[in-house]
Amino acid sequence: GGTLHLARAAAAAGNASAALASAKVALRQPPTTAAAKVGLVREVNQLLRLLGDRGALAEAGEVFRAMLDARLTPTQVTYGTLIARAGTWRQPRLATAYYKDMQRRGIEPDTLTHNSLINAFAKAHDLEKALAVAAAMRRRGLTPTTVTYNTLLDGCARARNLTLAAATLAELRAAGLAPSERTYSIMIHLCARTGRLDGAFGWLRRMERSGLTPNAVTYSTLIHGCGRAAQLSRAFPLLEQMEAAGLP
Repeated sequence: GGTLHLARAAAAAGNASAALASAKVALRQPPTTAAAKVGLVREVNQLLRLLGDRGALAEAGEVFRAMLDARLTPTQVTYGTLIARAGTWRQPRLATAYYKDMQRRGIEPDTLTHNSLINAFAKAHDLEKALAVAAAMRRRGLTPTTVTYNTLLDGCARARNLTLAAATLAELRAAGLAPSERTYSIMIHLCARTGRLDGAFGWLRRMERSGLTPNAVTYSTLIHGCGRAAQLSRAFPLLEQMEAAGLP
């Protein structure tokens, strides 16, 4: 149910243009009571997520503008959804535009929003701007989380910058945070991609000692690294471990 149920159904089915058309019609007659407006904003946020998940960023932007035309007030969730999906689809300029717009409207970006913007730049291989967002986050008095550091590490891995990755990892530990499965996987991936196979296996041992279990992607990264380094003998035990763990 809901005012935008047809639009959400169309978006879920992958028909972004139909979802946009339906949303525009529904938003031409917005509710008048405060409670109904809050409910409709939640529906818009759900629609933006559905569109964004499928990469329909242009249609999501049109729905957002229709929302504003209907004099509905966007929330932290609205902007967080738009920024996160722009980041997922490697559109840092679009993510930055929403980041600036939310501040113009008096909405302070939270930790999750900053993490999403960092991710946008990391995926676009713009490590310098990813680090700048992390610095801005600290200036706002927000505390970086394990997700923040992992996102920065992912940017380091994409840039193949092992030195900066080591510094970022040191910051994570200095903050009293424990490396997660994602942290170890990124470091393994980075070492394997840069030809540091011994380093990759070292991170695997650290991961296992910490009680974390590698997933199929981590194993595959190491196996491919063994292949590139012409050290296939080191790959066979990994295949056996994958099989024992029931991984595909």
